[in-house]
Amino acid sequence: MTTEGLAETERSAVRARVFNHLDGMLVAPAMVALARGGIFARLTEGPLDLRSMSASAACVGCLFDLLSTTDWVERAGHIVQLTRCGRYAAHIASAYGVTVSYLPMFAVLPTLLFGNARIPRVDPSGFETMVNRAMNVWGGGGAHVTYFKKLDEIIVEIFNRPVSEQPRGICDIELHTLPPALTANLDRTPAVAYDATHGFSDQYLVELPVFADCAREAGLRAEPRWQTKFPPSELATVSLNYFTAA
Repeated sequence: MTTEGLAETERSAVRARVFNHLDGMLVAPAMVALARGGIFARLTEGPLDLRSMSASAACVGCLFDLLSTTDWVERAGHIVQLTRCGRYAAHIASAYGVTVSYLPMFAVLPTLLFGNARIPRVDPSGFETMVNRAMNVWGGGGAHVTYFKKLDEIIVEIFNRPVSEQPRGICDIELHTLPPALTANLDRTPAVAYDATHGFSDQYLVELPVFADCAREAGLRAEPRWQTKFPPSELATVSLNYFTAA
């Protein structure tokens, strides 16, 4: 990338964006490792002495040195503690898990783009090669808790009906991309991450209005009182719907 011909303010903006992307490549896996290792749970109780952990104090110390550059952690020798922003970041650390779980896929991105895109998605023993599924489930369970709470309302209502009025089952498939006009400002939406993680793993997303049109064309009718989207604006990338035959 070159910034020749740009004014200094424009160069600074470009550098800041590149730095943010580079930060994400390092910070996200660090956040997931600390969360899954139970270290954030201990830090929420107060300052932590790195020497008290079963993990290597030197290695974990490097992670905290990295996080201190984001102002999420303060470190004094062997003692580390979360800042106010760091407490929030630690609270939502599972949200990083879904994207980080796709790092094996991004590691072979040159092959997917310019080589043989039909490389195996599972190894001979049946394990997925493009996604760390255990991490994906862990991350999804935490990151999607808001959606699950709303979904629970729907499930409780429909399965509390008389058996003859209950559906035979439910299908959970909802996630969306955004129209290009809305993703022009990449910092405002998660669409780039969603399109990359899902698109390169053969999960092709469509915009919410397109999804709704397809459902209607298939003869499905959405129950208005159960329709919810997150966030509740034109930037919605997640929707909950209860469909019945029209």
